[in-house]
Amino acid sequence: MNVYTISSIGEFTNLITEKFNYGFMYRGDDDVENHQLIPSVGRYLKDYTDNDRNKSDLFNDEQNAFRIFYKEAVHFQKCDNYWQWLALAQHHVLATRLLDWSYSPLTSLFFAASKNSVCDAGVYVLDKQIRFLSVLKESKVDPFSINVHIYPVKLCQELELKVVCLLYILIQRNHLIRMWLPKFVLIKSQKIKFDLNHLGIHQKSLFPDLDGLSAWIRWMKHDCLSN
Repeated sequence: MNVYTISSIGEFTNLITEKFNYGFMYRGDDDVENHQLIPSVGRYLKDYTDNDRNKSDLFNDEQNAFRIFYKEAVHFQKCDNYWQWLALAQHHVLATRLLDWSYSPLTSLFFAASKNSVCDAGVYVLDKQIRFLSVLKESKVDPFSINVHIYPVKLCQELELKVVCLLYILIQRNHLIRMWLPKFVLIKSQKIKFDLNHLGIHQKSLFPDLDGLSAWIRWMKHDCLSN
């Protein structure tokens, strides 16, 4: 995997314009060492193995958790298929086999730099040549039975969700590039957040609801003072 070190939004945007044209996808991660492109449900595997359980147990619990969410959520929301339900569950922080990707590099940079992290952060770039499972198959394929790289699902937000196979990232390392934000950059300088806010990339624009609005106001009026 090629790795580029960046320390400012200027370096980031220059790298994007020089290296990546239209069609690439991006993922921001505030802890590149521990997350390693593993979906949130897959990060529980160590807890399972430490307690004498295995991947099959985790797989069963994942599906049971989704069934509970689906049975309750149908009273509040309407979706066309299980892919959309799974994407909705991911949006509402249920542990799923989904990873968030975006066609917007600045959106991904926001998520990489959104926390005052004591870990190294980064933005992953996914090769635009990697193949998708066709959207036309979404009503015919069970999201818990497939073994594919990524699958595009779109919600009402301007965020795209892509699915990766449970527990193991199937994308080869040569399909990925990482732009690295060392932890000392994130701790000592939060100018990246201010620059992104100036460009209209913030909680309110990414999450157009009352939670996003409140988070944006809180950051502007309080949290940014301690960064």
